[in-house]
Amino acid sequence: MRFRVGALALLLLPGLLSAQDAHTTRAAALHRTWSATSEVTGHLDAGAAVTTLSHRSGYTHIQTATGTKGWVYSRWLAQGSAPTTPPAPPAPGIPPFSDIESLPKPPPQQAGLAACADFGQSTQRLDSATNLLKNRVDDDTWNDVSVAAVLALPWQGMDTRRWKWDDGERGRTAAYEGAPISVSGFIVNVDPEAAEATNCGKASDDWVDWHMWLVETAAEATAKNKRKSIVVEVTPRVRMKFPGRLSLDSIRAWRSRGQRVLVSGWLMLDPDHPSNATGTPTQPPSRGTIWEVHPVMSIVPAP
Repeated sequence: MRFRVGALALLLLPGLLSAQDAHTTRAAALHRTWSATSEVTGHLDAGAAVTTLSHRSGYTHIQTATGTKGWVYSRWLAQGSAPTTPPAPPAPGIPPFSDIESLPKPPPQQAGLAACADFGQSTQRLDSATNLLKNRVDDDTWNDVSVAAVLALPWQGMDTRRWKWDDGERGRTAAYEGAPISVSGFIVNVDPEAAEATNCGKASDDWVDWHMWLVETAAEATAKNKRKSIVVEVTPRVRMKFPGRLSLDSIRAWRSRGQRVLVSGWLMLDPDHPSNATGTPTQPPSRGTIWEVHPVMSIVPAP
């Protein structure tokens, strides 16, 4: 059986990926093992011819025409012949997904606070895997990524609870989630949240998140256009570990005077809010994606 570049709807089922020819649908990172956090050993161009060897957890073991072997995300393989025209380049200012995929994704370091467990409230069934990511407190070296690149990341069709995701959805998310990134833009609004399960239902000022909407341009911020925004959130655990680093008054002042800011933190998919990104029959979209910078580790005026 031969493979060709095609729409995602025609992508191979995991059970069919075995000792067959294939072509990549887009530029892709080549990993040493089947984990998205494993070492990136190279990159494949869109349309590259490969042979599939085996499949595991949303990744496919492949061999290139030159004999190089590695693991690539299975969704980047499709049925049919090689493309007859070169793939369209990414839009200006939007790095290929592989740029984010190739960034390091260190394991999260948790606060370990006795006052509130890292996974949040334990009296109800929670999406603990999401809450553990929300409550990380580790610093890193941040990598510049555009608002447009975050908006372009895939998320549609995900269930609101991670334990219901299939291997493909987990693998797709793991390819990007946990990257240490910096995003510059303009703040549309900033609101302290109400009590949340991730913060053990505590409602005091020092135990709520600061919820912000970041857009690419000053015009979008002035128009309060959240349709093209990404949500960025400052968490209580980060504020407790780094007192004085983040100031709600400063953030509000930057928003008021239209100051471009640089937001640094952890790229995370929050599956709780798909309807906010798609809109409902009675409510327009209030964000452009469910990918977030969460938690935010730093906000400063952009240079």
